[in-house]
Amino acid sequence: MNYKTRIFVWGEDIMKKQVEKSSALDNNLYVLRQLFAASKLRLPFEILFQVSKGVTQTLIYTVLFGSIINSIVDGRDFYKVMEYIVIVAAFTAANIWFQSWFQESFLAKDNARIQKYMLMNVYAHAASLDIQQYENPEFYDKYVRSLDEASSRASKLSSSIANAAGLLVTVLYLLSIIVSKEPWTLVFVLIPLVPGWLLGKKKNSVSYDLYIKNTSPNRWTKYLNRIMYLKEYAKEMRLTGIYGVLTRKYDDTMDEIIKNEKKYDRKTTIMTLWMDFMNDKVIYVGILLYVSYLIVVKKKLLIGDYLIIQNAVASMTWRVSALINSGLDLQQSGRFSGLLREFLETKPLVHVNEEAIAPNPAMESIEFKNVSFSYDGKKEVLKNINLTVKKGSRILIVGKNGAGKSTFVKLLMNLYQPTEGEILYNGKNIQEYEVNPYRHIYSTVFQDFYLYAFSIGQNVVMDHYEENKAPYVEKALTEADLMKKIQSLEKGILSNVTKEIDDDGFVPSGGEKQKMVIARAIYQASDVIILDEPSSALDPLSEARINEITLRSSSEKTVFMISHRLSSAQYVDEVLLIDDGVIKERGTHESLMNANGLYAEMYRMQQEQYALEGEDKNGQD
Repeated sequence: MNYKTRIFVWGEDIMKKQVEKSSALDNNLYVLRQLFAASKLRLPFEILFQVSKGVTQTLIYTVLFGSIINSIVDGRDFYKVMEYIVIVAAFTAANIWFQSWFQESFLAKDNARIQKYMLMNVYAHAASLDIQQYENPEFYDKYVRSLDEASSRASKLSSSIANAAGLLVTVLYLLSIIVSKEPWTLVFVLIPLVPGWLLGKKKNSVSYDLYIKNTSPNRWTKYLNRIMYLKEYAKEMRLTGIYGVLTRKYDDTMDEIIKNEKKYDRKTTIMTLWMDFMNDKVIYVGILLYVSYLIVVKKKLLIGDYLIIQNAVASMTWRVSALINSGLDLQQSGRFSGLLREFLETKPLVHVNEEAIAPNPAMESIEFKNVSFSYDGKKEVLKNINLTVKKGSRILIVGKNGAGKSTFVKLLMNLYQPTEGEILYNGKNIQEYEVNPYRHIYSTVFQDFYLYAFSIGQNVVMDHYEENKAPYVEKALTEADLMKKIQSLEKGILSNVTKEIDDDGFVPSGGEKQKMVIARAIYQASDVIILDEPSSALDPLSEARINEITLRSSSEKTVFMISHRLSSAQYVDEVLLIDDGVIKERGTHESLMNANGLYAEMYRMQQEQYALEGEDKNGQD
């Protein structure tokens, strides 16, 4: 199956709703395995907690009082009664101690442990997936839903199973008490079970559909909430009309959520009423009427028996209802567990070669052979690209916006795979190499880079920062022309970047940000450096300075530079002008200027623009 076919098969799978679903039981077992991997004691302890709670309540509120009354009526010895009370009290005390320890000591720590394990799994899997998958809104919905489920699904499943086990044991215990007094009362318990279960399944289906329908609008509300408090957007919200657009979108999105809620709430309300009627009224009223008839009319039961049955019925009524709901919760949990499982079983688009080998980081050659690429299978972004780059070459890739320059780099790094053709690294197709080791060959600086609220050292190393790395970080910052600024900070390279977490953090200017990410590339010391518009925020003089420093620090390295500023051409060996997906012109700066083609035209226009900008600045001064 070629790359294009794989993409469209994946696209159809993710877009269509006729996807084969795993059973609720399979999905629950899938999450249960992860629960045991995170905490082996959670489910056994929680089952014990629920069972002990139900049995203790039954002993105290159902059996104890009725038995005492029957003992008094039968004239039993007082010490026998006291002995029974002491045994129940001791059993109850032990259970109360365990329940308190479980709730107050074990549960909070274990919830955090499970959440950490589950979310780390989701984060790790998300990081293993491909950039192209993130460009699909359906994939984002799956990712958001999986994060929601990962944070609590395993703990909820444990609670549901334990709750069901506790209810089942307690109901059976109560039934044994009631049936031992009068077997026919069992009929009133069994009658509502089937209709209650069927109604509950229908209600779960409606609730699940509502959740799926609200996923996209809920994602919008989270996005809008985030924009409202991030300082990066504060200035524009005060200087433009975008605030009105945001609030209108929020209003429309919340209206959509409310509309969905209204559409489903009538159905769920009616089903809940019927379930409550079947579970409460049929069982409770039916049994009490029948038992009253046996005591008053038939004279078959003692007053103590009546109290025992009455309390048992009252206790069992809501527990039967809760047991049905607990079973439905497990069935519903299977659906939501399926959302988590679906994401965690999503495969990357980039083909993984099981016989892949580790690449040699010492680059000798890179070759594009008849490489074409399309995002949607229709319009080709790159068309029949052929290019050979030897070690130490410095290549500048230029062209208009949307010409395919950044796509070229993403293909080179195996973030995307060619629709047609192949890319060779040291003579081998890059698909023959292990994906992550191959990608780590390159030192990269992208236009849409990010800095993190960690130390400057960590932002340069992009890994755990240790003291022995300091000389190399300082060298990289020096070569990026940023070390003097860093030395002026009280904490130096240990200063946190931004004030989002640290009030004393370093807030770099636009140019300083770009110098910092260029320091990243220098620090990595790779044989191949990729600079994708790294100096776009700098003025032409600062950009020239950065380019000079970067290229000087990367002598004997291979450099791919993407820039819309053609002044960078003086630092490179060859210029590639990509236009409409093809390499339209290639050569040195001098040869392309002599050819007097598109490159020469673009270069002259930029020179005129820089001259005008210089005149404006001089006039302002």
